[in-house]
Amino acid sequence: MPLNQQRLQQFLSIPYVAQGAIFFAPLRWAGNLGLEHVDQFGLPNTPLDRVEVRNYCRDFNQNVLFGYLCAMAWGAQGVGVTRRHAINAWDHRARIGQILNRLRTNQTLSRTEAYDLFAGENSIPGLGPSYWTKLIFFFSELDDRYIMDQWTAKSINYLWDAPIVPMSGDMPDATQCTGEIYERFCGCIDELAQIATRQRNEDSSWTGEQIEQRLFSVGGRRPGAFRRVIREWFSNKNVNKSEKKNDSLNPISFEDKLWVGGQTIARSKPFHWTLNDATRSLVVIRSFNDRSTNGGKPRFDEFSLVELCEILNLLRSQFGEMGIPLSNNVQAMPAQASTSGLGAAIYHLNNNSADTTRAQAASQLAAILVSADLARSANSRETRIILEAALDESAVWDALRTKQGELEI
Repeated sequence: MPLNQQRLQQFLSIPYVAQGAIFFAPLRWAGNLGLEHVDQFGLPNTPLDRVEVRNYCRDFNQNVLFGYLCAMAWGAQGVGVTRRHAINAWDHRARIGQILNRLRTNQTLSRTEAYDLFAGENSIPGLGPSYWTKLIFFFSELDDRYIMDQWTAKSINYLWDAPIVPMSGDMPDATQCTGEIYERFCGCIDELAQIATRQRNEDSSWTGEQIEQRLFSVGGRRPGAFRRVIREWFSNKNVNKSEKKNDSLNPISFEDKLWVGGQTIARSKPFHWTLNDATRSLVVIRSFNDRSTNGGKPRFDEFSLVELCEILNLLRSQFGEMGIPLSNNVQAMPAQASTSGLGAAIYHLNNNSADTTRAQAASQLAAILVSADLARSANSRETRIILEAALDESAVWDALRTKQGELEI
């Protein structure tokens, strides 16, 4: 399957920036997750770069689980609501150790065979392709095993303008991605390295690892040039009415997204949120201790940015500097007009079926807007928010993307 030549030249024109230490110190990461039985490893208390992690993982004097913890901290496993994945995976550390010992000692394994150590019936709960390919990269002696995470996979699909790597939402699909898919992905990176070397016209050549880092680019508040390209492409490629209609919201489809933690303004109740690229919407997850609310299970609610902006701008024009009331009292909402405040507006939106629990997410939405510098609290009780200016969907999306980027690698 041929490369898209225009996109290839776009990629090659962007300067290479080597990755440094990009996330957590292993000791801090393990402590934040509350992982058991890690004291024996003497984990480093400073963030590690790729070379340091790889040296630890390839060192036969080190326990493979020491290398595993360093690799997972480097990759920020367990951010947001995926915390339980990291804990669940660690509960299976005996199996992980067996696989990693085999990976480190058997250097005759092909890329397909290495991948299949983790895939299918060998899979480890809590670990998906983004993380087990990190382990393949760090523990393999050969340098042509590359990390297939959301950014490198999206980048390959972009450059070939084809689904080289099957995706599930933002992430490589664990059920569809096989050892053969991984081999094809790595082969694409090898091909890019050869092309980049030919076009470089210098004595030195590009390595596959350098190409992988160029595909990954740079995240965070100031994303790299190619990361911006991939963000925009992936955000836009599925946005059409038919796909919006068929895009079902369920907890499983959002588990691998980048979740941002937050607290409500007045009562400091914790929650998480993320963005759904396919529908240009904001997704809020709340947990309930009271089993009478959503059966005590986490609840996911999705809010269209178009509708939110329309509601908020209407309420802003009505309340001005007084601030928009949250208006999310369960007892009061049914009797309130839709213009009474944010919660009431959500309650009456599109025949909301009298869903007071959904409308109560006004508290979380207000906190998100304030944290993204799109609004500020209006009074000491923090029950109103002031919008300094009318909200534009694109500007809100960019602001939320930036806030989300604070946790993105």
